[in-house]
Amino acid sequence: MARTTLCSRAPQGPIPSRLRRSPMLLTRVALWCAPSPAPCRLLRAFDRRDDCAVSDEPLAPAYLAHTRRFEREDETRLFEDLTLWNETVERLRAAPLSPPGCEAPRLWVQKHMAKQLLLHTDRDWLTGFQHVFLLRDPRLVIAQSHSDSGLAYIEDTCVPHQLEIYRWVRSTMNLSPIVLREQNLLNDPGRVLTRLCDLLGLTDDPAMLGAFQPDCPTHEDGDACWYSDDGQLTSDAREKIHEAEERHASLIRRCRAMQNELLQSELRGVCSTSS
Repeated sequence: MARTTLCSRAPQGPIPSRLRRSPMLLTRVALWCAPSPAPCRLLRAFDRRDDCAVSDEPLAPAYLAHTRRFEREDETRLFEDLTLWNETVERLRAAPLSPPGCEAPRLWVQKHMAKQLLLHTDRDWLTGFQHVFLLRDPRLVIAQSHSDSGLAYIEDTCVPHQLEIYRWVRSTMNLSPIVLREQNLLNDPGRVLTRLCDLLGLTDDPAMLGAFQPDCPTHEDGDACWYSDDGQLTSDAREKIHEAEERHASLIRRCRAMQNELLQSELRGVCSTSS
């Protein structure tokens, strides 16, 4: 039995040969998401599998190092940031670490905030992955992220980044990625997880559904005031969404137009007519 490994960031240092696993025996899945609690739950669902390792935003350190450096116009350190980025990518192309004596996982799911894939970097390393896009209602992203300041930028929704990656996968890999809506996952996780596993070529594992139970810890999600136990939006959340619609109607329309292209590959069998 493989030991599930939760890696919140890309591990550092060289990879011992005894911890490597042949890429031919390892399935890598990249989950491209926007700011949301739902991807956290989905990652925890995969973490409950005995054959899976997971990583939570492993590109974040390199992304933050680069963007903060760029904002300070510290060009002398940008090369170091790119080196960190390349080292991180090499780790993600290799294999997850397993303790000595434990069977190496056969599945590695990496959750990525879509905007953390820097535009100027090479994309070829993505060819070794299956790609899943989790779409969130842009009204929710804007309402939850910008309710205090009232400011909103399309880049913060991650929708343009998701679309760019989606187009790259379709054109370069000649594949139709898996696309699913966050609300469908929250409303009917059992059905969505079963279909998702089927499309990824995985056996369905009932343990995954535990990540969506009301008693599952959600301290890192920050979603207590947004979703009730049955996955429905709370009255407070609906009020904030209404405010976002009034303030940022044009931005929401732009995001939805982009998402419409991604929804051409929406997970079949669990499609919703809701926007």
